[in-house]
Amino acid sequence: MITETAFAVVGVLLVLADLRATLSQVYHSLYLGLALPNAIVGGVALAILGGSFAALGLAWLGGRRAIGTSATVLAGATLLLSATRAQWPDLVIGAVACAAGLSWLALIHVSRVPEGRSPLPVALPLALAIDLALRVALNQSVLDLPVPASLAIVLAACLLFLGAGLVTLAREREWAVPSWRGALGLFALPPLLLVAETGGLNAAQVAGSARLGLGPEEAGSTERVALLVGLAAGAALVALARGAPRMRVAAAVALAAGATLIWLRVPVLSLAGAATAFGCVAGAALLVSEEERTAGSPARGVVALAFGWLLFGAAAFMHFAFYDFLPVLAAATLLAAVTVLLVP
Repeated sequence: MITETAFAVVGVLLVLADLRATLSQVYHSLYLGLALPNAIVGGVALAILGGSFAALGLAWLGGRRAIGTSATVLAGATLLLSATRAQWPDLVIGAVACAAGLSWLALIHVSRVPEGRSPLPVALPLALAIDLALRVALNQSVLDLPVPASLAIVLAACLLFLGAGLVTLAREREWAVPSWRGALGLFALPPLLLVAETGGLNAAQVAGSARLGLGPEEAGSTERVALLVGLAAGAALVALARGAPRMRVAAAVALAAGATLIWLRVPVLSLAGAATAFGCVAGAALLVSEEERTAGSPARGVVALAFGWLLFGAAAFMHFAFYDFLPVLAAATLLAAVTVLLVP
């Protein structure tokens, strides 16, 4: 179980890094570089995220081979991204990394050993908390570091990822299928991650909303806000580990109330928006916590998550293309908060 959790945690970290790098590259290469219309840029981003449907084809290989193939491609493509700094090759490599990573994420959730459970309810919140800590400590994504540092960190992560994967995939695995409410949880997971990226686990966004880190106050205010966000994320991990009662209600309220405070941008008061971090970390675990039943096909879970990634892309496109368009974030937050309450 520990090895499978490590496999899942490192894999989620690789997927998050690849998504940030690739979608950023799409924007800089196509919109800023070639001055293409927003519609084309958004279409390319959706096509990349649509690579998650590749999991349906990989599933024909069987659970172990499908996960092993997607994990190997994910590790190899991420390693190449850390070593290259070429605009167009990075875009192609990133698209491959995203397709493999999103497929791996779906497959590792809907495939498990007999009488086992998905590692994601434990791995997702841990990965989100570690990702937050890394971004605050490095002040940027690992893939944006100088090549020697980026390559060393990613190589170590990939070796751990593949090593844990070999142990994890040593046993036979079987497909599992979520209920319709469980499928709704998978559909809402990517929008929840968008909420986390644009505020919930983005310390700089929380600080800016509270009008801190903008001057003339002393240096370090953003870092103190990052500590506050980290404490909220850590509180979610502790509450999940202890099985705190009414976690679903607490996560939904933290998501809705915290995000609202961030959007209102009230000096100092919006610091309470750090509570969104609690909702994002706890909500991510709760959305994938259903005990699924054995099935002959993983299609329902894979398709639900894949359509969620398309919604992620559409919402992100509308938010940034229309310059901080808040209604789309409100809709994503509402979907995530309500679904947290509904998933069994």
